[in-house]
Amino acid sequence: MANDKEIDLFDIIDVDYLPEMYDVLLTDVVSKDLHEAISEMLKIKYLSYSPDKEFKEVNGIIFGKHRRIFVSLPVTIKRETKNVHFLVDTGSPTTYICEEA
Repeated sequence: MANDKEIDLFDIIDVDYLPEMYDVLLTDVVSKDLHEAISEMLKIKYLSYSPDKEFKEVNGIIFGKHRRIFVSLPVTIKRETKNVHFLVDTGSPTTYICEEA
């Protein structure tokens, strides 16, 4: 190994990173898709209340003509845990949740 220095994941995150500078418009996936088709395929209703705080296993789907990968995970916001569908984008340095959630 050329570099024996341990890497702290928090060092990788740029504190000056502005999320609004990473705005990607996905014209092939809309809110209706999350509430209907994607929810049906995942067998989990989008933004429904979740009794679980975490899952031991996560299943995903491939959706649409651009083959977007979606998973649903429980997210706790203001003491309420809801099922939130996420687009898996391995090129994004950060995860974002829409205002609807």
